[in-house]
This record gives sequence, C-alpha cells and structure tokens, in this order.
Amino acid sequence: MGRRQRKENFDISFSMEFTPHNKEAAGLIIMQACNHQFRIEKVLEDGKTVLQLIRLTTKQEGLPFLPG
Repeated sequence: MGRRQRKENFDISFSMEFTPHNKEAAGLIIMQACNHQFRIEKVLEDGKTVLQLIRLTTKQEGLPFLPG
C-alpha cells in the first residue's frame, strides 16, 4: 500500500500481525526519495522479536538498488 505525502506534518498509525523468522522483516517505510527514508521494522534479534527504527540518508542519487 502506498500513500502520497501531501503535507510536511502528518500523523500515521498502523497495525500488523507478523512473526519474524531468520532474516525476515516487516513494517512501515516513510520514503521521501530512494536515498532519504525511515523504516520501522519488526525483526528477530538474538531470539527475541524487536521493533527497530532505521534512518537512511545518503548522497546517492538515482534509482534504488534492484536485485537480480
């Protein structure tokens, strides 16, 4: 699901049912551009389910990496 950001300030809420296994993640991405984004991810870390906030900002310009 995607939604275009129309204002600088906004509120968001979401819920999900997900049980992570080895190297799996699920969550929410707030993306301004391929090189500026926040991710809230539910992952398995040291045998425990955790939520992590990841901030990505780089000087890379262009399309995001596409595997394959």
